[in-house]
Amino acid sequence: MRILIISQYFLPDITAAAFRIAETADILAENGHSVSVICAKPHRSKGEEGDTDSNYPVKRIGILPLNKGGMAAYILHYFSFVIGAIFSGIGIVRRFKPDIVWTTSPPLFVGMAGVFLSRLAGAPLVLDIRDIWPDSAVAVGQIGKGGTAFRMGRILETWLYRRAAAITCVAEPMAQYLMETAQRQDVTVIYNGPRRSALPQPGTSLETRTTKTLLYAGNLGHAQGLDVLISAFDQVAQTEAGEGWHLEIIGSGAVEAELKSQAASGKSSNRIRFTGALNKAAALKKMASANLLFLNIRSDEAFELTIPSKVFDYMLTGVPVLAGIAGEGAQVLGQSGGNVLFKPSDHDELCRQMEHAFRDVEQLETNARENKKIVLENYSREASTGKLEQLFYALSGQTKP
Repeated sequence: MRILIISQYFLPDITAAAFRIAETADILAENGHSVSVICAKPHRSKGEEGDTDSNYPVKRIGILPLNKGGMAAYILHYFSFVIGAIFSGIGIVRRFKPDIVWTTSPPLFVGMAGVFLSRLAGAPLVLDIRDIWPDSAVAVGQIGKGGTAFRMGRILETWLYRRAAAITCVAEPMAQYLMETAQRQDVTVIYNGPRRSALPQPGTSLETRTTKTLLYAGNLGHAQGLDVLISAFDQVAQTEAGEGWHLEIIGSGAVEAELKSQAASGKSSNRIRFTGALNKAAALKKMASANLLFLNIRSDEAFELTIPSKVFDYMLTGVPVLAGIAGEGAQVLGQSGGNVLFKPSDHDELCRQMEHAFRDVEQLETNARENKKIVLENYSREASTGKLEQLFYALSGQTKP
């Protein structure tokens, strides 16, 4: 099969969307399919147009930067990719002649390029949804609910959902929402789990650790609510349970400066370390060397519909997770008995659960060995891509060799 993938984010970008699409594209190519990718030039990494370590072509589109210029800059940033993808895609479609066009969000605007190019190619469009937009944009304060941008987003959402031949998404609650919104039943859940080959090895032997580490790895943005992590750690670190514990934060993002300032002003500033963004392999190695991993997603209905990919990456390490999360993600973490949950962004409950996790970390580490097994048996990228591949065969009318 010839599969055209359209995604604004792609490696070497350090984002969940980039990892999801690149790993899926790699597996599809390894399975013998012809793959071609249209994406933007890297947002958070250095890279040139057309560069890739993969055995398939990657067309990188230059786009307008997302500066602090208000709503106009926000819209222009995303539409610049849509326009660039369409103009570059016309030639790619004529040469490549895809059997399937798989377009992935966020941002949802990318779907517009998918609609145009799939019709030009006469190929089915499969729309991949990772976040419910515009609701997720409201949740992180990018747009206001009920405003012009929100209303336009809702119209775009419905328009795209109804023009796709099929829809894929990352969680069961999201599938239910999409079926109700789009008034259709052909929504397939493709979990955002890790590759089996990504199994990390700890960088430090558990027996030679001299300190205990609570670690967060990921985007430092508004949705993660990491201010509550720093304030809770600053408090618990001063208790008997917090003796010997350190906090490490890996990543970069919109609120990085604010978080560093908050950490520096606390009583436990000498026990909080910020590490810049790392590639996925290096980050997984760091995670596997920690005693406890942290995850928090701000409380919002839009976030409860999805499962952050970090859930699966964390569980792959076999390290206990202290998580403020609701929805299906909480259900996944609750399966092993090696993870501790708290109400998202609730400072007081986080303090109690953090103290509990610090005291019982040895038992949690024992139970969390099941985390890896659960992920590999139920949520691996290979299994998810196999399910996606079956959908592509069904839509294209082809049969698997």
